Amino acid sequence: MKINMKYWVDKLGGRKERAEIELKPFGYRMVPITQWKTLIAKEAVEVRRGKPCIIEIKPFSIPGDTMVGPLHIMRHALGTVLDVVECGIPRRVEDEKCISKVLFLPVEDGVIKDGDIVAVITEMVLAYYLAFHS
Repeated sequence: MKINMKYWVDKLGGRKERAEIELKPFGYRMVPITQWKTLIAKEAVEVRRGKPCIIEIKPFSIPGDTMVGPLHIMRHALGTVLDVVECGIPRRVEDEKCISKVLFLPVEDGVIKDGDIVAVITEMVLAYYLAFHS
């Protein structure tokens, strides 16, 4: 199936492009080992309750053949991280990625300070991929 994918090329809120890609159904099996990564704020940011914002964090790499997900029991007192952000053409699960920003949803007004733990995410290692026929 062909789909249109829209993404930011240079920075969040910057220039957007669209690419048509072929999407093939697939699945994966995860190994029974995960790793936690701590996301640390790299800047002080004033947040307002209910207004999502982008927070710059200390950059880290996600190795190829891994996926990340939130560990919601470990979050900042002012809110929760909804997702990690990667600019440019979204990469495949098989590729290494560098993450330097997060999408944060505040539940209270306040200031996230440089060096605060913003969240903890779980890094899940994939064992192999399963192709499905449509």
